Amino acid sequence: MLAYQLKIAFKSLRRNPVLSALLIGGIALGIAVSTAFVTTYYMMASDPIPAKSDRLFAVQLDSWDPAEPYDDDHPEEPPRQLTYRDMLAIMESDIPTHQSGMYKGQLTVHPEAETDRPFRAETRLCFGDFFTMFDVPFAYGGGWGPSADAGPEPVVVLSQETNRRLFGDENGVGRTIRLEDRDFTVVGVLDDWRPAIKYYDVNNNEFSEPEEIFVPFNFNRPLELYSSGNTRGWKFYPGNEYDDFLQSENVFIQMWVQLDSARQRDEYRAFLDAYTEGQR
Repeated sequence: MLAYQLKIAFKSLRRNPVLSALLIGGIALGIAVSTAFVTTYYMMASDPIPAKSDRLFAVQLDSWDPAEPYDDDHPEEPPRQLTYRDMLAIMESDIPTHQSGMYKGQLTVHPEAETDRPFRAETRLCFGDFFTMFDVPFAYGGGWGPSADAGPEPVVVLSQETNRRLFGDENGVGRTIRLEDRDFTVVGVLDDWRPAIKYYDVNNNEFSEPEEIFVPFNFNRPLELYSSGNTRGWKFYPGNEYDDFLQSENVFIQMWVQLDSARQRDEYRAFLDAYTEGQR
């Protein structure tokens, strides 16, 4: 029976090749589109870090214009990012187990080899808790500690690809790289880490790969590093200096905390409520 059906099918193909090709192409396109939708839904709906997703929280504060909503489609929602001033203030809390403000920028890397040309690298400015909070895997070394955050100390963590680009297959920990006009010591090299969704920053292309370089957040001032990601503000700020930008109402910083108990969550919510009321 199958042989007979195949024989009829081949005869039909020879009789109407164009129509048959269109039908086959339409069926193939339908299958491809449906498969893509199912795959995308699976990626978006899956838990990106199931071991601790119930303990990680993105902080939002309603610092936006009281006369206009941040999002016209969802006027009840506050901004998804924070101002620099708000981030500094709430980072003073000792309630979270781990916490980190962060944002995306770009730095110029100057390779040691004279034959290699400088290149721009996607950079994440963050605090050392970032690596522990998100269970970031390391091939060599690790993240930095609180003293490097406070200094800030010139240390850097590289992605696996960046380490390979600069040092080949060697362990880059302990080596020095030049970022802009400063030398940084490599303290860690990431292992293969490619979350399906870049959940720690869904404001700047959540389907992109993690950044190539990670440096202590407090180098933002010495480097005068502006955000290369989503930046929005509701109020004009005078001046053109970098500090004017930091003190403005521009929201560009993602803030995450790890709260391991119900008591921590209640205390931290009360802390944020008190801070918000004080600012209001």
